[in-house]
Amino acid sequence: MPFTNIETELRDALIRESLAEQAVAVEFENGETATFVNMAVSSGDHSKENEFVENISGKNHITRIACMWKDGTLDMISAHLRHLIQDKGLVDQNTMIILAGEGSERKERRLIG
Repeated sequence: MPFTNIETELRDALIRESLAEQAVAVEFENGETATFVNMAVSSGDHSKENEFVENISGKNHITRIACMWKDGTLDMISAHLRHLIQDKGLVDQNTMIILAGEGSERKERRLIG
């Protein structure tokens, strides 16, 4: 069962983009969401992360973020992406990341701190 709408969006994005390795979704203060897929993240290609952050710059503050691999595993976002969104002022100490917990449970933890 999805933890939030973000997890559903991640699964849908990975289904739509069959060659994607990973998807990342964010939820803003106003309830809007944005999602992108990474096609070559395992090779160190951060171009999609750069593009995504440029596209969401100037939007509301990010309240939640989640990263899902093709196999459905929730994971921490890349250090590169974390630095980009911090440098743009899109996140703060209240921004939460959704991660896998015990079994099928999900948990949230602070992205910073």
